[in-house]
Amino acid sequence: MLYPKLMVRPRSTHTVTKFGGLNHNLEAPLGQWYDERNLSADGYPALQAARMPAVAYNVDGNELSGVEIVAAAGGDHIVLLDRLGRLYCNGHSVQTIGTEGVVYSWSITHVDEENPPLRISPESGSTTDSTALGGLVTRTEPLRIYCTGTGDNPENMQWYYNDATFPTGIRSTYRYVPTDHYSYQWDLYDLGITVASIAQVDAGDYIEINCSQHTSYDQDATYMVRMGAYVLILPDGVMVNVAALADGQDVQPESISSVQHLSRGGWLNFKPCTLDGTILQPQAGVDPPSDHTLIWADTSGDRTVMRQWSSALSSWQAMQATYVRIEIQDLEAAQLWCNDVLRQWDAVRFTLDAGNTDYYDEDGETIFNTRLEDELLYILNSSQVIYKIGEDANSHQPYLVIQGILDRGAKIGAVSNEALIVARQMPQMDFVVECGNRLWGCYYGKNEDGEILNEIYASKLGDPRNWSCYMGLSTDSWTASRGVDAPFTGAAVLDGHPLFFREESLEKVYPSSSGAHQIQTFDLEGVEDGSANSLVVIEDKLYYKSRQGICVYTGTLPQRISAAFGELRYRNGSAARHGRRYIISMDPADGSDRLLAEYDIPTGIWHLMDEAFDGRAVTFEDNAYYIREGMLWQHGGHRSLGGAWYAESGVIGYELPEHRYISCVRIRLELGRRATARAAILYEDSGDWLDKGEIGTAALRTTELNIYPRRCDHFRFRISGNGDCTILSISYRMERSEGGH
Repeated sequence: MLYPKLMVRPRSTHTVTKFGGLNHNLEAPLGQWYDERNLSADGYPALQAARMPAVAYNVDGNELSGVEIVAAAGGDHIVLLDRLGRLYCNGHSVQTIGTEGVVYSWSITHVDEENPPLRISPESGSTTDSTALGGLVTRTEPLRIYCTGTGDNPENMQWYYNDATFPTGIRSTYRYVPTDHYSYQWDLYDLGITVASIAQVDAGDYIEINCSQHTSYDQDATYMVRMGAYVLILPDGVMVNVAALADGQDVQPESISSVQHLSRGGWLNFKPCTLDGTILQPQAGVDPPSDHTLIWADTSGDRTVMRQWSSALSSWQAMQATYVRIEIQDLEAAQLWCNDVLRQWDAVRFTLDAGNTDYYDEDGETIFNTRLEDELLYILNSSQVIYKIGEDANSHQPYLVIQGILDRGAKIGAVSNEALIVARQMPQMDFVVECGNRLWGCYYGKNEDGEILNEIYASKLGDPRNWSCYMGLSTDSWTASRGVDAPFTGAAVLDGHPLFFREESLEKVYPSSSGAHQIQTFDLEGVEDGSANSLVVIEDKLYYKSRQGICVYTGTLPQRISAAFGELRYRNGSAARHGRRYIISMDPADGSDRLLAEYDIPTGIWHLMDEAFDGRAVTFEDNAYYIREGMLWQHGGHRSLGGAWYAESGVIGYELPEHRYISCVRIRLELGRRATARAAILYEDSGDWLDKGEIGTAALRTTELNIYPRRCDHFRFRISGNGDCTILSISYRMERSEGGH
């Protein structure tokens, strides 16, 4: 009997040695992965287990432990801020920025066993503004204030705090009220305690004030911006010279947004002067003086006009600029602010407490002149440039020179418990960036008066302290209102242009050396709301998260680079540069755990990782750092022996022509010490992954892991493992079925 001759089935082998990354599409090519975790392009073209993030216990050789980090800034130095307001430069503690971000809580208790509780203000509460407590709170133990004597005569009542009498200058003030009692108020500024007032006080009464501090710096609300040698902590408005800190110098943090009393009492003298502060003695009146060498304060109109004689025109001409000298007799406050805080050419806002102010003329006579008061308030209750800060040669009284004019050109004195307040404030801004030695910011929302603002701002050139300095110079501050009615969603700088994104548009600023800055609006795929931290510049290209995916912007129109995600949708992106990679942490739209995606720019490969982060990330020495659970983490810090990874193929089988099928999948890989790898297969749509074996090594070695699929229409396979692993190649042995052509 003759048997039929057996035919050897035609076989072929396709080997993949060049691996792509994520391709979340059903027909992902061989060598790309429908789903994966914790793999990287470190060993490209091979596929390698990712270096897992590690806690940065040491930064630049300095130990960093036991602190809760809430904000970071990268660049030539890595600067960290912890929850207590302590600042670190390159890992070592260098400065404490003070109590700008501390929440102050207080409770006030009045003790009087015989009488009902008396009215005490302020009531118990808390605030992040320490000025509501009359100054920075420096005490945490209770402050007990009590009196002796009789309530009938305030002069006989002696007040004490914690068994010590009030120091000079902290005496109580009182006023008579219709209930035949006195109302007392203390300004405890120098004690660092809130201003407290109490009515109907009797001997033996006392109040107790408990003040405590609670940290308020948190990761969601605090961020830092680098500007030259400085780092700015926002929104608190604190500036620190990082270069000096890195050199070991003792540098005090500086507030660039502050409101303080320039004078808490005593005299304030207002005198007409020249630009250099020289006092003028104008002659006021309707008619000009006969002496042409004098200055004439012309009071014939609604407002006083300062005039001087012009020999060329033979007439009295209005002076182009007039100045007022403000002498401050509160030496402590004046010396602090004039020497340490205020600078020449600063633009600040002065506020005069006119409701509690007495006016005096040159002879010391009390006057009340509505026109004079209007002139004074017109000068002060507005933004003013400080043209000079000086000190009187005789009295050594500090003084400021601002632009303005006084009624009759006269000297005016003012006295008040809170006579003059100076404010130097940053505008409220959603996002802030640095470009061209200026800070640029944007804001969309309501101001304090309830008006809608839609504006872009620029600080004074080289000076982040000043945002309202308008002197007609190229270095001035700058503000522009915008017409697009939508919130800002992010800001960045590319090629010297500040960019302010909305979800569906871009405001591109064209800075000018003359100060004539311009803005052009583009309708394009902007930054998704909640993904402001995804904006990162890498190699002159701007990467960011839009509503539709990840985009790259080069200055014209953005291009989407996230086709590999397929139907996957993410939101709330936060990103950084890690070498030549763009890493972005995002929340899946289906509500699953937050993931990190890594985009390798040279190869265009995406990989997904489990180790995600929230908030901002920064780059220092080509490494990405981010904050998680109050600790500083370095992306790709080490190869974790316990790190889990997997790669899942796309659908394989039904696209093969000529009835061919895959009879063997041979995976060649290199396993690190104590690493393991496992294979599994999923046939068609069965839903069950079948285990196909596991291998492990005690030492570094190269090995193989084989999968022998059964005959089926299509299948997927999955490789997973723990520890250090490199997939060198995957070979697919294909055979033609019997009866095939």
